[in-house]
Amino acid sequence: MPKISIIVPVYNASKTIERCINSIRSQSFKDFEAIFIDDGSTDDSLAICERLAQEDPRLIVAHKANGGVSSARNAGLSKASGEWIAFADSDDALGADYLKSLYETAAPLSGVDLVVSGYKCVYPNNSAREYVFTGGLMPPQKALALKRLYRYGFPFGKLYRRELLDKHNIRFDTSINMAEDMLFMLEFMHRAENVFVSEACGYNYYFYPASLSKKYWSFDAELKLFCATKKWLEIIGKEYTEDMLSFVYMYLKRVICSMYRPQYRLPRNRRVEILKKIRSEYLDLIDKASPNSIFCRMLKKRRFALVDAAFAAAFLFRYGIFKFLWDFRVRRAIKKQKSGRIVI
Repeated sequence: MPKISIIVPVYNASKTIERCINSIRSQSFKDFEAIFIDDGSTDDSLAICERLAQEDPRLIVAHKANGGVSSARNAGLSKASGEWIAFADSDDALGADYLKSLYETAAPLSGVDLVVSGYKCVYPNNSAREYVFTGGLMPPQKALALKRLYRYGFPFGKLYRRELLDKHNIRFDTSINMAEDMLFMLEFMHRAENVFVSEACGYNYYFYPASLSKKYWSFDAELKLFCATKKWLEIIGKEYTEDMLSFVYMYLKRVICSMYRPQYRLPRNRRVEILKKIRSEYLDLIDKASPNSIFCRMLKKRRFALVDAAFAAAFLFRYGIFKFLWDFRVRRAIKKQKSGRIVI
């Protein structure tokens, strides 16, 4: 049984997958298996994985019909035999000591079920910025309250104890299309005894301009994510810190905004009904998170039609000239990005 199973979902990654595989093969830590799940790629990704797997018996390649990144990661988990689980994305790369640093942090400590480390963000202009976590050994509640780990719920930069994953059948929710990795981490933290927060930054996350276009989903999908996030933070954290409150409120705002985006726009009567329900169920949360906002004050006064009209007008503007100017500004900022180090 290998010490670590590293799972890599692959979909149309022919331009980057060889870099990812080679970075895994060249790890200074040798006792691992790497599981590549091809999720119905239509390019040469599968052929590249199979060719390189012939050169290294630690590489395992499987193919499945396209089902999304969550289903691919779950397929990898079903094949994993390692004591610990790590994840990587097919367009990223691992520093030479990445697995060694994670494992040597976890192995000597009793009761540690999750190791969290930082990462290096590599920009198109070849500058890089390190995002560093600090803290050491702590229970999950303290990690949530002090380190805001829920804001960094991506699967990479972490080492999960597989025994706990299997015991509680913790898997990625394939019915949620966004932030499913954060929910996976929160569910795991609910079961974990201790978390170790490491200052290591061995994972290289490649930031591409295409990732500027944030994905948004339908009202039902956004609502499901909001409810799941709220549930897990309440279960683990017991009560909201100010930062948790703002985080949950951010997802509630996504729910509201989803009703007005052109591709998912709901009829006016339906939107007003939903605003009434939000006031009934979540006014206390909104009042704590943003008591002085116009939105909060209008909800308190039950000015639902006025709130609806304001959001509708704002989104007409947002998806016009504002969106063009914003995208241009952000792209220019990325080109000028400088290397640095941020301690979180």
